[in-house]
Amino acid sequence: MVRKLSHFLGEFRREAILAPSLIVLETFCELLIPLVMARIIDIGINGDGGLRYVLIAGLIMLVLSILSMLGGVGAARYASIASQGFGRNLRSALFRQVQRFSFADIDRFSSASLITRITNDVSMLQTTVALGLRMLIRAPVQLFSALIVCLFINARLTLVLAVAIPVLVVSVFFLMRACRRLFRIFQEKIDGLNNAVQENLVAIRVVKAYVRKQHEQEKFRRANDELRDAGLSAVMRIILLFPIMTIVLNAAIMGVFWFGGRQVAAGTMLTGDLYSFFSYIAQVLMSVLMVAFCLLQLTRATACANRILEVLEAEPNIQDQPGAAERILPESSGRVEFRNVSFRYQAGGTGDDVLHDISFTADPGEFVAIIGGTGTGKSTLVNLIPRFYDVTQGSVLVDGLDVRDYPIHQLRERIGMVLQKNVLFSGTVRENLLWGRADATEEEIIQAAKNAQAHDFIQAMPEGYDTMLDQGGVNVSGGQKQRLCIAR
Repeated sequence: MVRKLSHFLGEFRREAILAPSLIVLETFCELLIPLVMARIIDIGINGDGGLRYVLIAGLIMLVLSILSMLGGVGAARYASIASQGFGRNLRSALFRQVQRFSFADIDRFSSASLITRITNDVSMLQTTVALGLRMLIRAPVQLFSALIVCLFINARLTLVLAVAIPVLVVSVFFLMRACRRLFRIFQEKIDGLNNAVQENLVAIRVVKAYVRKQHEQEKFRRANDELRDAGLSAVMRIILLFPIMTIVLNAAIMGVFWFGGRQVAAGTMLTGDLYSFFSYIAQVLMSVLMVAFCLLQLTRATACANRILEVLEAEPNIQDQPGAAERILPESSGRVEFRNVSFRYQAGGTGDDVLHDISFTADPGEFVAIIGGTGTGKSTLVNLIPRFYDVTQGSVLVDGLDVRDYPIHQLRERIGMVLQKNVLFSGTVRENLLWGRADATEEEIIQAAKNAQAHDFIQAMPEGYDTMLDQGGVNVSGGQKQRLCIAR
């Protein structure tokens, strides 16, 4: 999983290497400071080093502190750049993949879930990368370095950690096992909440027209409560880690006090060494705490990563056939033919055909109307022509060539559509019309608008074709929106 996602660091690999390098510098400087402090106590204060030794050692501590600070700030800066870049690249890859999806693929994932994966799931991975480049590097380096120094100072006293560390490791292991499934459920509940919000905002006019505010509030409350409960289930287990950590840390310090104090009293250990040993014990246990925190973060990030990879690795239901890009395409004339076409939404499933054995031809210049009752497959039939879905049996031909043999991009460039739901985008009227053909001239834009009976009301707008349309075209009427879509 790490290997699959690591290439999204892309052009930010340099920062991803610099951040942990500076963390190592910061950690080693911090490790040296207690040793210098111990020398001040044992030689400068209790020994014969005097004031001069204290001043020199203090200056060394100051330099080490400054280097540690610079390393920490630099690491934070580069880790932020790398993680933000990683998030940006991953979101772009997900968005490109979604653009490749067919209608069936989007139906399978649901739009609310795709939004959650592109936003919330990526943000969680982005945070984990920033955390990993700093804390996940710092913790092991600090842990092993501090352990080595503890062994160097007093190997017998280090045995206190032989009890403390296994207790923490076992606690973290069981917490991770308990939380892995809960984090997956939590992300799915975010999908549910997003779906409730999305449906409400898209259909807000219907909600108000039918006075269903209370119903929608209740539906949102249920989704919100489910998200809260899922979050609490995970959090209530995570918080168990902190009292365990506190007990183990205090027990370890008491052990060091007891055994270390007796060694100082017996004259087998110096006071400064005991002081520095306390610092290193704290660093070791804090390192274990950081590792535990990172592992819990990774557990949640793993749930998000699996959901993201599920999208990235999904093979789009509709793709160009091998060799489609090199195929010589027929001249565009506008002839559409259905040959014994059958279609069902669950391809290969047991459901009934939505369309069964449909055959007809629409020649260039003909107007063909498909008439039928609600749910008889009229829209589905039209969606087969630009390959929004693929036929289950038979074939659809445009200009004599099966639509599955066209490059998808070029097939759809030959087809103009006005969908049942009229959708306009934020931008000017002109920009919306140019969706139909990006290289259209001003004269062609105006002619298309005239053909759609839209030119007059466009001219009556404050800035004509340069008038800005709000999101979804809410500042034009339903009829005007429909005519703009026809002109497009």
